Amino acid sequence: MLYEIGGKPARLVLYRCMDGSAFARKIVVERTGAATPDFDFIDGRTGYREGVRTSADDRDVYWQKSSSTAEKRKTLEIPANAIIDSGFDAMVRAQWPLLSTEGGISAKFLLPSALRFLKVSIERVKLKPVVGVTHLRMKLNTWYGFAAPDTDLDYRSSDRRLLRFKGIGSIHDARGRNQAVRIEFPGGLQGQRASAGDIETVRSLPLIGQCGT
Repeated sequence: MLYEIGGKPARLVLYRCMDGSAFARKIVVERTGAATPDFDFIDGRTGYREGVRTSADDRDVYWQKSSSTAEKRKTLEIPANAIIDSGFDAMVRAQWPLLSTEGGISAKFLLPSALRFLKVSIERVKLKPVVGVTHLRMKLNTWYGFAAPDTDLDYRSSDRRLLRFKGIGSIHDARGRNQAVRIEFPGGLQGQRASAGDIETVRSLPLIGQCGT
């Protein structure tokens, strides 16, 4: 759902179980820039929470493993070419021409659970050709990057619109591990704005503690 908070672009994402019940919610607000937004993610099944918040003087990253553990927090220093959460999309579109160069673009992606930024690279990759689609890959640009899964991104070449995300998401499995996800972005939803009433309804919707089997 797209809307605005204080004149700043915002998005609200609701995660649902197979029966339609909501179990997690994320709010993203572009307070300081599209590539480095504030966000808050909470999973009602465990109380897991992560995000970035802006105050009058600072920007803090926070992480809470479960409702029974204390929140960990650290003041952020935003490096050059920083990416926070879904901000990778804004960076890709802004630096599109550089993706064709050797090595693509280098950036620093925030990992809330580590309270720090990690070096990543985003570049074009040669996969099975699809007419009108550009394939990108985001991967850790560190010596231990081989141990971390890559993120594959499919964009429509004509207007640089994200079509598909395949990689590790915020949702955890029963063992508390981040799950591999595949997200499709339907074109018909682009640009649709939600009403204030719709936003309030979704923001106040109770999150269930467990999805049915």
